Formats: sequence, structure tokens, C-alpha cells
Amino acid sequence: MDSFNNNRNFMKIGFDLPEREFVSDQERRLPQPPVEKAIDSNLRIIELPAVDKNIIRHNIVENGDTIVKRTD
Repeated sequence: MDSFNNNRNFMKIGFDLPEREFVSDQERRLPQPPVEKAIDSNLRIIELPAVDKNIIRHNIVENGDTIVKRTD
């Protein structure tokens, strides 16, 4: 936990100095952005076919000298 606190304090260094050259959004009293982007109701919805396990195959991916068989 000490490492966490050290890193957190490092990120805060200079943030509270009066000579810093920026003003944070919080200090400007700007509202927080929405958590999710609004969805445009005019977008077209594309229906996808159902998954057929007989069509899905296992891909073999070559990773350098190693061949990995993907099972997902």
C-alpha cells in the first residue's frame, strides 16, 4: 500500500502550487461529462444471424516461434 500512496502523492506534486499554468475543470466549475455517450435514435440497427457452433472453427495463430491454438 505504501507504493500506492507514493505514486498517488507523486501525481499530485505541483497541482496545488499557485504558479501552475492551468486551471482544472473542477476549479472552473464545469459539469462532469456523462458517464455514457448518448445514443443517436436515428442510427440503423443491423440484425445479426444467430451463432452456429458448426460454422465456428478454431483459429491457429502464429506467435513468433510458437503456434497457439485459440479455443474462443
